[in-house]
Amino acid sequence: TPEWQESDCCQRCGRPFFWNLRAMMDQRQLGLRQHHCRFCGRAVCDRCSTGRASIPVMGFEFDVRVCDPCLVELKDMDHTPMAVFHDAKHSVVFMSLDEARQRLLTVGQDRLIKVWDISALLE
Repeated sequence: TPEWQESDCCQRCGRPFFWNLRAMMDQRQLGLRQHHCRFCGRAVCDRCSTGRASIPVMGFEFDVRVCDPCLVELKDMDHTPMAVFHDAKHSVVFMSLDEARQRLLTVGQDRLIKVWDISALLE
């Protein structure tokens, strides 16, 4: 991920962030909240970062805030997820760990029994 840049004003439109009192007085406007584009790292305001996009190659499998110019650039990028997600939501009422086999058994409130391979967690 890019290093987040520091700025007292939006790096796209130049409007001040809320802690920049001098610029707020000079421009006669309220300060804005600062956000960071997850693709380029620029400090931007809400108006200049209206887009959201997934960036799997950077580890962002779900949509994250990006500035408007980066959103245009990201439209042509491959957004195929690089991770596999498993829905593990069930209220566990019993668990049993078998360290020798590196397995975890869970029993849910819905009476669903799941056997988990936890070898990666025990390394």
